[in-house]
Order: sequence, then C-alpha cells, then structure tokens
Amino acid sequence: MDSMLIRELQSYAEENYKIRVRVCRLWRGKRIHPERNDGLHCVLVDERGDAIHGIVSEANYSSVSGKLKQGEVYLISDFYVRDSQEDYKVVDNSIQAHFNGKTKFKLLHNSFPQIPQHRFYLLEYNQLQDRIDKTDLLTDLFGCVKSIMPIEEVNTRDGPESKCEITLQNLRREQIRVTLWGNSARKVDIETIESLPPPVLMVITSLKVRQYKEMPAPSNTSHTSIFINPEIPQAEPYKIEFSKATDTIKKLPPPCKQLTAAEVEKQDKTTVHQLNRLNPQKYKNQLVYCEAFISRFSTHDGWWYEACPQCYKQLTVKKNSDLRVCLDHSMQIPLP
Repeated sequence: MDSMLIRELQSYAEENYKIRVRVCRLWRGKRIHPERNDGLHCVLVDERGDAIHGIVSEANYSSVSGKLKQGEVYLISDFYVRDSQEDYKVVDNSIQAHFNGKTKFKLLHNSFPQIPQHRFYLLEYNQLQDRIDKTDLLTDLFGCVKSIMPIEEVNTRDGPESKCEITLQNLRREQIRVTLWGNSARKVDIETIESLPPPVLMVITSLKVRQYKEMPAPSNTSHTSIFINPEIPQAEPYKIEFSKATDTIKKLPPPCKQLTAAEVEKQDKTTVHQLNRLNPQKYKNQLVYCEAFISRFSTHDGWWYEACPQCYKQLTVKKNSDLRVCLDHSMQIPLP
C-alpha cells in the first residue's frame, strides 16, 4: 500500500494506513493535579502542509520514545486514527494519530516530494482578543524577542512555581507579553538567547489566552514548545525590519523576591489606618506589609472573576446558556 496524505485519513478505519511525514514538534506530555508524565506527543506534517497530532500513551512511552527525532522524515505504519478531543487541540485537525509498541517508524533520507520543516497556526496580535477563553484550538505566536524577564519563583495556590515573561514584537511594532510557567519557564535558556545576534525571532506554540487588565494575556499549556529563529517564510521581513542596532533584547530587572508565609510573618506590619496615612512618594522603593481582614469584595472594577470552588480557576460560559463551567470540574456554582 502506498503512503496516504494526512487529509485522506479517517478515524476508526480498519485500514492499515501508511503516512510519509516529518516530525516538526516532539515533546513529553505532562499532567497536573497531581503532576505526572503523560506519554509522548508530536506534530506531524506532510508534503501538502497538513498536520496531525501524534500521541503515545504513557504506557507505551518506553517502547516508542527512542524511535522518533524532531525534524526527521518517517514512513509510519501500524497506528490508529481517532477523533480529536474538542478542547486544547494543538493543530487544526479533527483526528489524531495514536502510536504504540507495534507502530513502525522507517527513517527516510532525501525523501521526495519535500516536506515543510514546520507547521504553525500563527495569529496576528490583533486577533488575540477573539481567542480569549477559547480553548478549542491553542494559539501559536511569532515575533521578534524584545525583552525577557528573568525566571523567578512565585507563590501560587499549588505552591512555589517558576515564571518567565517574554515580550514579542510584530512588524507593526506592536507588543505582546507571553507568560511561561513551570517546565516551560525553566526550559528558557536566557543566556543563549541573549548571546544571539539580533534579531532573535521566536515562535511560541500551543498557548491559551486569558484576559488580564482588559488585555489578552497568553500563557503556556503542557503542549507549549519554543522555536528560536525558525526557518519559516514569515521570518524574512522580520530580519529586514529588526536589523537595526537598537533592536537588541532588553533584559528586564529581576522582580522583587516573593517571601514565604513564614518570612512574611516575621516582618513588621502596619495597620490599614497607618497605611492610608503613608506618603506613596516616600515609599516608592520600599516594601510595606499590612495585615488585614477582607470585609467585602469590590466587584465593580473588573479585577475579579467567577471561580471554580474546587480549583479556583476562572469559569467559562457554556455555549447557548448562562451556565458556568470549569474545564476540569464541569458545571459549577461560582465563587467571586
């Protein structure tokens, strides 16, 4: 049987498919609550530029992980095709390819017709507003790296976590700040990025977009990958536009170190009455600690959101109804 195109695959078919594809992304899957490994994931692209999400379950990880290498072309056979989940898709395809220990991966050299090196679903920055709280298809962003905030450890409801912020700029010199958490933040090699000659171009994949201070705020998911100076058609005009000597990466000062609960307890504290009497001009660069009780919630300024009472994540509105839904815990009665 000759190899087939990705667009010719059908879910749950009895036919033993063969596909000739390039592994353009490869990453270890992660789950949270509790944190654990979740198999091997990849994005495969064929000669037509169509892509499919390839998945190896954790149970089959050890028998498949050494058989795939990012960037290489393979003839793949003996795999299953299933429907994609409705949310958190990394490629725009309604099906997924599932591999196990019996799947065959034949490495191909000098394969023809040629297959693209990458397949991204890039959005313009002005399209992000429409992607807020929509997780059917995750977002890929491309731009010139303008600044990086050093990795810091911040306290979250799940404990200390690594955080890194990268600011990208497009050809219109519009900026977007991407926040990376956990493993995605720790994988950012800031020293290497800063040592590269400008411009440094970057693609950050599989982002979710929330709203923060009335602006789109993209952040990573467990599927996020980072590509530095990828060879894609969109890169050429960026190399021309950002070739000026001033287009270097700005290293932002490290943020103030967050204290642990035990460290905060040891600090001298002021009362709310004393806090209201402090001149802010005299305390610009000084931390002030205040211990107080919440008497009420001010919900008119938009800083709050309706949260799941189990995980405290923001709820989304179910289509064609007023019901609030948590992506992890189904329908919920919200907390402010």
